[in-house]
Amino acid sequence: METRSYGRYTVLTLTGRLVADTVVAAEARILTTIVLAEPPLSLVLDLSKLDAVDFHGAHLLNKAQFAVRAARGSLHLIAPAEAPARGALSRYLLGSTVERREDLKPLTG
Repeated sequence: METRSYGRYTVLTLTGRLVADTVVAAEARILTTIVLAEPPLSLVLDLSKLDAVDFHGAHLLNKAQFAVRAARGSLHLIAPAEAPARGALSRYLLGSTVERREDLKPLTG
């Protein structure tokens, strides 16, 4: 996992597999990123480099949405149509999903 800035967005790129064996570490990294980010929080989870997402990984993505909202922030996901993660996303998260980083709306301020 790698964290970097893209304009006013904090981008966390997830790699490998988001499955039962890896969700605890991924959750810790996501929560740490939420806590340490400068307000206002605009977190982007880049899922384009994930090879697999199981039920546990999909559940973590939903939990991340709630955690970001609790921090009064916004969550955006990057998941190309052909990415394994795209099929694991709930309808609830698809509205916050773009296919490429360049598709993120510019943030001002």
